[in-house]
Amino acid sequence: MNNLIHYIGTGLVHLLLLHHSVLHAQLTEWTEDDPFINSSEKVLEQQFSLQKDEGLQFESKEKLDINAIVPEDLERFEFLNPNEIEQIIAFLHKLKPLISTLELQTLMGIAPEKIRKLINLTYVLNDRGIAASETQMNQSQKQFLLLRWNRRLETPSDENISDSSASRKIGSPDKLLLKFRGFAHHKLQYGLTLEKDAGESWLMKSGLKLPDYISANASLRNLHKKIPHIILGDYSLSLGLGLLLDNGSFKSGLPELRISFKTQYGMKAYSSIGENEMLRGICARMTLALNFDLIAYTSYKLMDSRLDSSDNKPTLLSTRFQESGLHTTNYELSNRKNQSVLTSGVVALHKTENAEIGLHGMYNANQYDQSNTTQLEKIFIPEAQKLCYGSGFYKMQMRNIFLTGELVMDTRKNTSYHQSLAAGIGKRAEIACEFYRYGPGFYAHLSQANTSSGKSWNQTGYMLQFNFNIKGNLKLSLAYEINERLWDVSSGYYSKSPTSYSRLSLSSQQRRKWQSKCQIELRSQALTENPQQVLLPSIQRTIHQLSIQIYYEMALSRSLKWRNRIQWKCLNSIGQNASGFFCAQDILYKPLAGKLNFNARIAYFDLGKSGLKMYVFENDVMYHYGFQSHSGSGLRYYFNIRWKPFQRFNIEAKLSQTLVFIDVQRSSTPFEMQNQTSNATLQWTYEF
Repeated sequence: MNNLIHYIGTGLVHLLLLHHSVLHAQLTEWTEDDPFINSSEKVLEQQFSLQKDEGLQFESKEKLDINAIVPEDLERFEFLNPNEIEQIIAFLHKLKPLISTLELQTLMGIAPEKIRKLINLTYVLNDRGIAASETQMNQSQKQFLLLRWNRRLETPSDENISDSSASRKIGSPDKLLLKFRGFAHHKLQYGLTLEKDAGESWLMKSGLKLPDYISANASLRNLHKKIPHIILGDYSLSLGLGLLLDNGSFKSGLPELRISFKTQYGMKAYSSIGENEMLRGICARMTLALNFDLIAYTSYKLMDSRLDSSDNKPTLLSTRFQESGLHTTNYELSNRKNQSVLTSGVVALHKTENAEIGLHGMYNANQYDQSNTTQLEKIFIPEAQKLCYGSGFYKMQMRNIFLTGELVMDTRKNTSYHQSLAAGIGKRAEIACEFYRYGPGFYAHLSQANTSSGKSWNQTGYMLQFNFNIKGNLKLSLAYEINERLWDVSSGYYSKSPTSYSRLSLSSQQRRKWQSKCQIELRSQALTENPQQVLLPSIQRTIHQLSIQIYYEMALSRSLKWRNRIQWKCLNSIGQNASGFFCAQDILYKPLAGKLNFNARIAYFDLGKSGLKMYVFENDVMYHYGFQSHSGSGLRYYFNIRWKPFQRFNIEAKLSQTLVFIDVQRSSTPFEMQNQTSNATLQWTYEF
């Protein structure tokens, strides 16, 4: 009850203090009639034109659908630099489908005037703010057939072993994927996904000869005026802030300090590439009254897990979920689909144009109890086989202020809650903050609180970020985050491990004939580590990180661009220094009217032997973009080509290679030490 009072009280204080603030500090000429402030159907239907700095004019009869946008579309807007395009694509990939273009205002680090232009050039179907219907939001009339082949060209060392041990790969190194989606009578959508990971057998040797992973779904829309949407098969649900249920979220490994102000999309047909994160069963949305909907769902699926008898509790089985979906060895096959999970729930949603309120009840039943895992950040009290959860969440939009929150409780009285807020300060500044607490005994399998970056079990913390536009394109960003992980384990020990982050970021951008951006970031991290043995003393250490990123681009012709990217990072911890850099040269060829375009990169990186890592953006066939992890020292180069021989047929190919001069060994096995890694990907897509 105290948690609930604190939760509601904090939200009311936020409303009272920040009611007159404006997110993304508005320019003086912005008025209530500006589409950036008040989006309307009339404005969305208007044609647009954008005056370029060079005096050229870009015109289009149609705006771009923000939920279907790709990097190539954003490259047409010359007011966006490559780094900003990466930010927007990563933002959309994690949070889409957006239900309003106003959600773009939560993008940090991009000038308000650029976001205003982008909002004017994009749309979502029937953009009416938060009141946009889930049916219209998720509807896409594209039918397609996709085939993808991927393979590592070298043979890993462990596959050269001639014995038949449990670690030997049982299948070919080819990774195969088939995806199909079709429509019938504008009401029925159906999809099929078949996948084989590298090292897996395409046809399972036991039982029926079927592919390793099969996912299928059918979606019925407008079956009845009171039942606008039904899904059979595999689907996903994303509600509130995802603390109880958010199995369709994109999990990024980047250690970013950001707040997610996503207005969740509700339900949609979904095939999980991870093979475990989907719900499998039936889900229906019902309209009970104006702006009042009810979602009912049930799911029964078999998951991979490792079952071991516990020494101290022989009647209890220890279950470790294997969420990778890999079945490449006999050992992994022995863990295949031996844990059943039943999930059912009901969600009541009330939406207005500027707010959303929801109540969610869920029942979860596992075949076995959960017990402690070996990963410190995932230690929790054993979970009962049968648990009920209750959740309440809200989202409010007042002009350009976003306020969100969610509170979850289970039948064991374990709680988890999260609040986020963003608002403007004056005309040049903005502030964002969040507070969260995930109880030591709280666990929900499909909760977003389970992700490895930013959120984890048994954690309490808050974050504050301040952005200020100093002058022109010179921007200052300050961020501070502190979290404390509370381990309350059945073995009896209790430990606290508080961690604090502070970040100072200064970026500038100038556009003349060149497009360029420079960003300097200083991050400080203070740690207090307590070992599992209670009698041992705590360890306190501080990590300082300085990073500098420089981007510049030059248009060699109307179809050819040259990009340069330089990143440098330095770490200092307990008197030990580690530094490294990354330098890449990119060539991009995309004619205004042509069937062929390509991009290529050659990069050199030197991150030493200390285990320092860098995550760098690069073009990719699979998602049209990706983040590549670099460590050690070496070269990385790739060539990406897209060919469109016919109107609805696309062929994409990528060849990449990494040459490592210094490899950082991360385990005791001798099989990770290789100086060359090459990958080839080929994809065919046909839309009909």
